[in-house]
Amino acid sequence: MSTADHGWPVSDCTAEGLAAALLLSEIHPDFVGEPLSASRKFDAVNIILSLQNTNGGFAPYELTRSYRWLELINLLKLLVTLSSIIRMWNVHLLLYKH
Repeated sequence: MSTADHGWPVSDCTAEGLAAALLLSEIHPDFVGEPLSASRKFDAVNIILSLQNTNGGFAPYELTRSYRWLELINLLKLLVTLSSIIRMWNVHLLLYKH
C-alpha cells in the first residue's frame, strides 16, 4: 500500500481503503472512531477514476502510455495460455488413456 512517504496514490489500495472506510462508517463511532469526511471520500473516488484507462481498466499507478499491440507480446499472458493448453492436454490424456 502507498504511504505518506511514498506519496503516490495506488488505485487498488485506494479502492480497498475506501471500501473499508465505508463499511466502518456503519459502526458506531465509539467503537471505530469518526468516519471519513465526505471530501476525503470524494478525493478517493476522484483518484480511482483518474486512473481509469480508455479501455475501462484501472492502472495501479499511472495510465497506460504504451501501444495496444504490445499486449500481443505480453509474456505473462503467453505463459498463462501455455499453462492452460498443457492442463487441457493432461486432462485429455487422463480421460482417454487406454
